[in-house]
Amino acid sequence: MQKVLLVLSMALISYGSYSQDSWKSYYEDSKVKIEYQLADCNDAANGFNFKYYLLRVANKTQESLVVQYVLEPSKHVSTTAEHSNRFILAPSEVRKGNCTAKNKSLTYFAKDNKDVAKTPKPIIISKIHAYAL
Repeated sequence: MQKVLLVLSMALISYGSYSQDSWKSYYEDSKVKIEYQLADCNDAANGFNFKYYLLRVANKTQESLVVQYVLEPSKHVSTTAEHSNRFILAPSEVRKGNCTAKNKSLTYFAKDNKDVAKTPKPIIISKIHAYAL
């Protein structure tokens, strides 16, 4: 019985170590922290399978902040459109992008997964500002 419990414990510990967050730091100052990760967003119903950058934006203060930034097009893409984003974060609030969100301010297209040879375009975030309300 002790062997079974030991094996189960080791299995749970191993599983936990593989399911850690894969967020990477992009920007941080005294007010806000912006992180990102790549995610496969498969929409089987509509026949899409894309890779997106998901953003996680954290308010590091105890006051409400207006956060704004621009997701810029990569030099590897034909479009030149900028995507300006602005939203309010409550004190200590953390907002995360996900594949199913209708508001795409925290997601950024990286590549079509059908094109296996193509690497994801780099994420470029600029004009980052955070100020108190």
